[in-house]
Amino acid sequence: MDTLERLKELLKQLSPDFNYDELKRENTLRNDLGLDSLTITILSILVEDEFNIPAVNDIHLTTVGDLCDYIDDVRCMM
Repeated sequence: MDTLERLKELLKQLSPDFNYDELKRENTLRNDLGLDSLTITILSILVEDEFNIPAVNDIHLTTVGDLCDYIDDVRCMM
């Protein structure tokens, strides 16, 4: 399963009302998926556990694609 598919499964737990069949890398975490700051913090913890990487603390990660790229980059450096 690629990064986007694994991330999609995590996001379904946090924002179940979004239609994930239409999830795109361009979707924003806040506006499109409706995640608030607390939910994004929880997502960071879930990402840390799922991908075995350090916690995501970068406020510049605004889209699903940004987060996928961050995960892939960190995993390549490990």
